[in-house]
Amino acid sequence: MSPPDSAGRTATMAAEVTLPWRWLDPWREAGEVETAWRSLEARFHPPWFLRWAWVENWLACLPPGLDLRLAVAGSVTEPEAAFFIGRRRRWRHGLFPVRECHLNATGYPTYDNLWIEYNAVPGRSLAWSELLAALPAGWDEFHLPGLDTAALPGHALATVPPGLIGISRKAIPSPRVDLEAVRRRQAEGGDYLDLLGRNTRSQIRRSWRLAEETWGPLRLEEAADPGEGAVFLDRLAAIHQESWQERGEAGVFGEEWFLDFHRRLVARHFDDGIQLLALRAGDQELGYLYNLVANGRVLFYQCGIPRLEDNRIKPGLMAHAAAIRHNAARGEALYDFLGGDTRYKQSLATGAASSSNDSADLAWFILQRPRLSLRAEALARSLKRRLFPSR
Repeated sequence: MSPPDSAGRTATMAAEVTLPWRWLDPWREAGEVETAWRSLEARFHPPWFLRWAWVENWLACLPPGLDLRLAVAGSVTEPEAAFFIGRRRRWRHGLFPVRECHLNATGYPTYDNLWIEYNAVPGRSLAWSELLAALPAGWDEFHLPGLDTAALPGHALATVPPGLIGISRKAIPSPRVDLEAVRRRQAEGGDYLDLLGRNTRSQIRRSWRLAEETWGPLRLEEAADPGEGAVFLDRLAAIHQESWQERGEAGVFGEEWFLDFHRRLVARHFDDGIQLLALRAGDQELGYLYNLVANGRVLFYQCGIPRLEDNRIKPGLMAHAAAIRHNAARGEALYDFLGGDTRYKQSLATGAASSSNDSADLAWFILQRPRLSLRAEALARSLKRRLFPSR
């Protein structure tokens, strides 16, 4: 990827934009990329998916031939902001090319199925004009996946810059548990389950009782080091795959690149906030959870939950309940289920990350330039929805 003027020089901004940007190759200029990102992390405390542990692992696992650059505002040693730009030229419907830019992503599904959430631009708040000035010349679409709606640019989606078209692909809540509320309830002699609905409480308590009657005392174990973490991860992945394949689905751990990414992450960055938990009753595995912990926030990322013959026992609900109690005892602030409004997340949560129940916490958004080909595509999609509403 080359910047709007030429590689290695500061781009010339529009009259109203004064912020200088430079572009770094994440492989050829790896040292400068690390310096810039670690400086931002130390000053702005981004979420786990934007911490250097995740970013370093991502860059190490990606093939170097991808068109990816780090846009840095200001100096490398103390940047004002930075974000990765993945660029891809994609043919739509075999008819016309679209020049795509992707925020902290590559544009290739194989490498973007990590599904990062709370995506943002680490650094000081920027105006749209400043942010868009970092993009290479000639772009048609700017893809903004998994945006944190409380951070840049997610908080500015309602004010799309003049001359551009904003397309909302998805907007969802991020259910969570307030762990301070759990601790307050425990101090009063109660329990986390008291904060849930009656049906959910009943299911978990019955599951707990039946599991102990069937297999023995329940215990939650946490991997203590990278070696044990690797064992937990492999068991989680195996159970995850078995469960999904029984339902006729592929399962994400069936993709070699995805599994290799997480094996390396656990091996290299275990002490940076990786939490792998196993719930057992006697010798029976009841579930594995893969969480990412930073700044008091526990992000539930993946799980391996076995399917049991006794469907009265709900191992997934039990595993999360145990993990929530565990992280409350550790002094963490939030247990975040990440995006989605699936029933079990809603049942186990005590709220959503946003301050309003009507607000989405995460958004998938596209900015388009008003190209004739893209307008024709949008019109064709609209007509298709009208003619075939059930498809």
